[in-house]
Amino acid sequence: MCERFSLDFPEAILKNWYSVNSFPDLIPRHNIAPMSDILVIRETINGREATTMR
Repeated sequence: MCERFSLDFPEAILKNWYSVNSFPDLIPRHNIAPMSDILVIRETINGREATTMR
């Protein structure tokens, strides 16, 4: 069984929620399939970072 994701929140809201200053270029998507790159917020030694990962 595979699951689907969606990314439809505006970048400004995501920046506020996760306290991240910059994001990669995001395109709102409502049907993100497995094996697609998705937005990830991760903690690094320099603070939080937004990136895409598969």
